[in-house]
Amino acid sequence: HPTPHPATMMRAAGAGFAPPSRAGSSSEANTPDGEQRLAHIIEMGHDYFRKAEYREALKKWQEAHQLREALLGPDHPDTARLLNSMGNAHNKLCEDKTALDLYKKALAIREKALGSEHSEVARSLSNCGIVLQKLGRYAEAVESHQRAILIVEQNRTLGPEHPDAARSMCDLADVYDECGQYKKALNCYRQALAVQQNVLGDGHPDVARSVVGIANVHMHCASYLRARELYERGLEIQEKCLGRNHPVTATTL
Repeated sequence: HPTPHPATMMRAAGAGFAPPSRAGSSSEANTPDGEQRLAHIIEMGHDYFRKAEYREALKKWQEAHQLREALLGPDHPDTARLLNSMGNAHNKLCEDKTALDLYKKALAIREKALGSEHSEVARSLSNCGIVLQKLGRYAEAVESHQRAILIVEQNRTLGPEHPDAARSMCDLADVYDECGQYKKALNCYRQALAVQQNVLGDGHPDVARSVVGIANVHMHCASYLRARELYERGLEIQEKCLGRNHPVTATTL
């Protein structure tokens, strides 16, 4: 099993499901109080995820998924959104095959319900690409990321200057870097960085991610002094935005 690329670990980026918590009935969920409870469970999952407590986040999202699927059915975009969140938790826990299965289920639902050019389809493709890279399936990863970029760039509401386009460009760069295609990697990281600095500002975690990606390429090309300068710049942004003890910051350290 290939060692995950450092920048891929920043995004996600095994074992099966923990048993879902027992939840209320679909009729209970289909009430204002039930919807409020469901939204609370989902938000609790996001809170745990932001604190890097991925196993606890997964439990909450599994509980919410059980309720949501009972209410709306297995093929609804809201059900796909929870499958995607569960995939994110498994991805962070390095349970890559489980994560990929969930991402692919979410992708299939979104393509059928929303159309193949929808922005949520692009997100699912990006997520699949991240895990495919971790599994060493590089050609499939490149294809997923390239398709995601195309969807975002051609989307009227998003376009090539949107942070989602830059994020997918970084994902593609990660694959190229891991495959030793350093020129392609550097070009992608630089494209992403230009958009991120323009749209998000110099102090955003996405900017740090691109800077660290460029540092990785310089390190792999034995440009050690330049790499160190860039690592220090990326680390400074991460410590300010995420804190010194966050797993992403620790990866750069």
